[in-house]
Amino acid sequence: MAIVFSQGVYTGVVKEAVLTESSTGTPTVAVKFTVTHFGDGEKEAVPRELDRTAYHYITEKSVEFTAKALRSLGYEGDNFRGLEEPGCLVGVDGLFYCKHEVYNGEEKEKWSIASGGGESEIKPLDQAKARKLDALFGKALASAPKRVGTPPAPSRASVPKSTPPETGDWQPTDDSVPF
Repeated sequence: MAIVFSQGVYTGVVKEAVLTESSTGTPTVAVKFTVTHFGDGEKEAVPRELDRTAYHYITEKSVEFTAKALRSLGYEGDNFRGLEEPGCLVGVDGLFYCKHEVYNGEEKEKWSIASGGGESEIKPLDQAKARKLDALFGKALASAPKRVGTPPAPSRASVPKSTPPETGDWQPTDDSVPF
């Protein structure tokens, strides 16, 4: 499949959610959805709605991430078997993340459920380590030019819009994606 969507967050409508397994036998949650809008804010419609599938593997290392992703779509079940219920999550608006990865020498889209990122605890650096950091690199910060004034807030109106050609082979560019 060719790259159609730029990397970033999109809104989509779930068409199907199933419990399946990968080609290597790893239990997997597959969520098929229709990409409808750019981002999660003003919800500007994409020029062409297309179906995509987000795969979330269920392993010891990924189960918490997968559970959080399902909760972000509103899944309320206490087990994965609930995904086998007919119509589970169908029609739900959700956020999905597209990134590009090389697979078998070809760049492809890889989709996942956007669950709000990690919520790991941020621990302050130990004071002794902070002093050592300043001793090693403090001069670089001290000599860096300081900002003058406040930069203007970005305006969505300043983002140029492009429209897809009628040929059906339109692909978004950096200029056509509003984020």
